[in-house]
Amino acid sequence: MAIQAWIIHSTGCMFSCMKVQQLFQALLDCLGTNLEGLDAMFAPDAIVEFPYAPAAGIVGRVDGRDAIVLHFHGVMETIGFQNFRFSNLRTYPGADPDAAWFEVHGTADLPGGKHYAQDYVIFVRTAEGRIAHYREYWNMVPILELR
Repeated sequence: MAIQAWIIHSTGCMFSCMKVQQLFQALLDCLGTNLEGLDAMFAPDAIVEFPYAPAAGIVGRVDGRDAIVLHFHGVMETIGFQNFRFSNLRTYPGADPDAAWFEVHGTADLPGGKHYAQDYVIFVRTAEGRIAHYREYWNMVPILELR
């Protein structure tokens, strides 16, 4: 216990990683409701990447806070996600105290009584208390089933 406390105190990692985790949790909460406040979570020059998206004909990178906010709003409206919920959040901090990997399960209701379920792996890097880089990996099959 004394060694763990010393590592946390010496590196400051626990404090910084909690900031990343808290910001990511706030993002999940925002995505699960009405997207209000989404712009406050991203740095003006933030980058959002979806490496698998181009294979499904979806944009793979969005640059800048305004474009990111429009993208998330567009996705929610186009697909018709309702009651987006997230569970089983796991956090994997690394050597960089301003970055972490996350695993999370997401579900949503869709028009016509359909249901969406997805497991995500997401990398988040923050700068000055905002998300500067967001990279989201997901399974292609549930996305293709939406079409």
